[in-house]
This record gives sequence, structure tokens and C-alpha cells, in this order.
Amino acid sequence: MSATENESLNSYSVANALKSKRIGKIFEHFVIVGIHPQTSYSQFGSVESRKEVVPNIIAEYPRGKKIPFEYLPHFCFPSGINVEAVEKTKSGSNYNEILFGQFSRVESSNNSYVFVMTGQENLYYGICVTESCPIQSRVMLPCEKREEEEKEEKEENDNRIPCDYFAPRCYCFLSRFPFFTVHFEVIYSILALERLRKVEDSCGLSEEDEYGSIHELLDSYYAKEPSMESERLEFQLPNLRAINFACSPGDEDKKLAEWGIASLFQTLSLNSIYAIYRSLLLEKQVLLISKDLGLLSRIGMSLIPLLKPFVLQGPFIPILPTVLHECLEAPVPYLYGIAKLPETDVLERLMKEVCIVWLESNKVHLPFKLATPPKEDLLLKPLKEIHKSIQLEKTTKPMRREAPGRFSLEITNIFRSYQNWLQDEFIFSNLPPSSPTSILDVIHSNEKFDEMIAKLPSSTKDFMSDFMRTQSFSMHSEKMQKILDKRISDGSFTPRKTKNLDIFGLREFAARASAALSPSSSPKLGGVSYPENYGKQEVSLSEIE
Repeated sequence: MSATENESLNSYSVANALKSKRIGKIFEHFVIVGIHPQTSYSQFGSVESRKEVVPNIIAEYPRGKKIPFEYLPHFCFPSGINVEAVEKTKSGSNYNEILFGQFSRVESSNNSYVFVMTGQENLYYGICVTESCPIQSRVMLPCEKREEEEKEEKEENDNRIPCDYFAPRCYCFLSRFPFFTVHFEVIYSILALERLRKVEDSCGLSEEDEYGSIHELLDSYYAKEPSMESERLEFQLPNLRAINFACSPGDEDKKLAEWGIASLFQTLSLNSIYAIYRSLLLEKQVLLISKDLGLLSRIGMSLIPLLKPFVLQGPFIPILPTVLHECLEAPVPYLYGIAKLPETDVLERLMKEVCIVWLESNKVHLPFKLATPPKEDLLLKPLKEIHKSIQLEKTTKPMRREAPGRFSLEITNIFRSYQNWLQDEFIFSNLPPSSPTSILDVIHSNEKFDEMIAKLPSSTKDFMSDFMRTQSFSMHSEKMQKILDKRISDGSFTPRKTKNLDIFGLREFAARASAALSPSSSPKLGGVSYPENYGKQEVSLSEIE
């Protein structure tokens, strides 16, 4: 299949026809989100009575380039910013423990996460790392300056406060490229340089151009413009090891799977995964809940490639900010992730209509009955073995944040094979015998649809009736039909004999061609030779792809 056809089949689509287009610079924006360092401690009041603080962009790179996302700060801090008061001591031990604590805390799941945003029909990934720091500490990038008199007055007032106030800052790349491992490594390097600067500053060793190395690294990274056709990403950044990263064109599904599937199988039971999968396949509303934002985003993203070749047609927001919780009331299928359930009137509706999954406790709330797919053992039997293996590794050694390739590839292949079987061997082998019949004829005709469903085993009728009425099945079938029509017309498609029935009505094409051509030869259409007994030959959907 050509690259154009491959893109038409949504190999780049994540959800709701949103494309992850590899164009432009390796990142569009780098922002630091948090509480502005000019903020006075006096506004926080007592620690007991304080509320979550609204996040703001306090620095950005490159400067002057408009950021087209109003809610970007809220995606960086979906539940707002919590301020922590630390009692001042003569030794400053409490202060230094937070400021110079183990760097592994920064790399932990809850402090390293990915969100998704859309703009002008393009999909952007937000790669975030948060680190706690004193609110009034300097920012590594230029931000709005304050007058010296205000600075001195504020320092004098703040010296009277018995606490130091800390709050997290979020360091975020906004990028079209799902190269999460590389983006995170660059952010970790930036924060390591920032820590070194703080140590030198505390020892009186800071240089005049103390942020020069950070700017140099950002300048060098921003200059990278990976080619859409690149198989690998290779470059060297200042103060960073050489980057050698596999990024085959069209492997967005693979990148999402590698990032999250191991976490999915580590965190949830197979029964829970199967319930979520069926809910998404039948276009139910699914809501994931976890305060661990890294876990929330990884599991949300890992579910998308499991549905291929079908594409989620509703909204997909792996981390939904609190300020956008009205989206939970949308009357459409969706996949959302939130830190906690809202304590509002919408909660009652959610409990009645939405598949809700609490990730840490492996609890799934299903307010509806899920129909059973045909021959589910074809899917569940191989998944049980691999789920057992992942759970065993979980107990013996911690798994890295990015899933091992052998697991992600094997799992996605199992789901893909089952979905191809569901189309080729089950749906299309039960098409009504009236000729010509394509799957689109069945979808768009109540009479033919009912005729087909009536033929199915009673145990699968409910599932297949619901599944074949979904937008994802209809959209995929229409796109396959268009590609097939084009390949037949330009002579680039050669059908092969399989045991499946005619999927998209190819017998009709062959019959028309046969009538128009010489009876002494095999029928031809667009330069393609069809056997004379083509009416008994069929093509598998997997062969088209």
C-alpha cells in the first residue's frame, strides 16, 4: 500500500480523525508553568486554609511566538497547583531536602506525564516534568522583571514569615512528534543543569552567564526538523549524550503502545482490560481515574492502538483538566482521564451511564451490560499468557516507564489479529447471499442488516448488532471501499483466493468488466486480470492493508 493510502487508513490518526503530523520543528514551544516568582507569600494565608492556585505560563521559549492554546497551563496542572509550607530552620535542612532531594522523584510517574491537545486539526503532545521549588526562586528563562525597590521590599516582608513556600513548576515541550523518550531526556538534562546552577549559586560559584548552557541546549534542540520519512533520529546536543532514536514513518501507534501497554497490563487485571476494550469497541463512554498523571496518560494512550484498524471517533483526552469537566457531560462516546471524580451534579449521571475505571485499585464500574464478542477465546487465551508474564516481571523487578518492545508489539498484534479475524472470517463470511452485496450495502440497509444479524449465533447477535452500527466500523469500511475502488481503477490491485466471501462487492466490479471485455479472455479491469471463476474468489481485508 502506498504512503498516501496508508495515511488515508488512519495510520496517523489517534482519535476522532485527529492526525499526528510529523512536520516542522521537533518541538513548537517550551514553557515553564507555575506560580510567578513575583508572587508575595502573604496571599497564601495559613496553610490549612489555602486553596489550589491557578497555574500560569511564567516563561517560554522561543519568546514572542504565540501559543495558540488558552488552556495549556491547566493541562500542565489539571487540578491546579498545591502550595507547600515548610518551616524555616537555622540549618535550612527542610528547605534543602526539597530543593536538592533525589532526582529520581522528578523522574517518577506522577511527575513525568504526557497530555494531548488539538489545534487547527493538528494533534500536539505535551511532554511534562514537574519539580518542586521555592515560589520566589529565579526562573531559568527570562520572565517579566520587577523593579528593584519592589524586590527589596518583598524580601524584607518575606523574611518575617516563619515558612518557606514551595510549589511545583512544570517544564513542558509542546510537540507534533510522539518521541516521548527523547523529549523527556532533554527535559531531565535541562533540570540537571538547573540543579547544578542552584548548587553553584548556593556556594557563591555561579557564573555571570549562568543560564547560557540551558539556552544553548534549547537552541540546538529547537533547530532540529526531523524529516517525515526519517527512519531514525540521530543528533548530538550540548551537555547531552548522542541521540539515536528509531522513528519509522507512520509508527505513531507503535510509539503510543511502547509508552503505555506494559503499564496497562501491570496495573489492571485482564478482566478489567477486556471490559474497557469492549466498551471502547462498542463506543461507550469510558473514564479513567488516577492521581498519578503519568499512569493516567500512559494507560489512556495505550488503549488507542489496541483498537486498530478502527479509530476512536469520539473525543480522546488522556488528562482532562478540572476547568474542562463540563466535557464529561458530552452526549458522545469518549475516552477521558481525570485525577478524581467531580463532586457535582454530573456525578450521578456518570455513575449511571459511564464505564469508570479506578486505575490504582483495579476497580471497574460498568452501569451497562456488555455483549460478548464471537469466539472471545481467540483474543483472551494468548492475552492470558502474556498478562501472566508481565505480572511475574512486575513482582521480580520494576519495569521501565516505557514498555519493552517485545510486549507492546506482541500485544498489539494479538488485538489486531483478532480484529482482522472479526472482519474477514466472521462479518464478511455472513454477508447476505443476495448479489451484489458489499458491507456498505449492509450497513446502509436495515433490511440487509437484519437479514445478516439473523444468521448469526444467538450468543453473538447483540455484540455484532451494536458493533456494526458504530461510527468507527462504518468510517473504516467506507475508507477501505474508497481505497479499494481506486486500486481497482488504476490497476494496482490483484485479488487473491481466500476462504472469505467478497468484502466490498468486488464481484460486481468483475461482472461489469467481464461484460465489457472479450469473452475469449479472462476479464480485465484497469490492467488487472481476473480469473473466470472470480465470482467464487474473495479477498481478505488484511491483504488490502
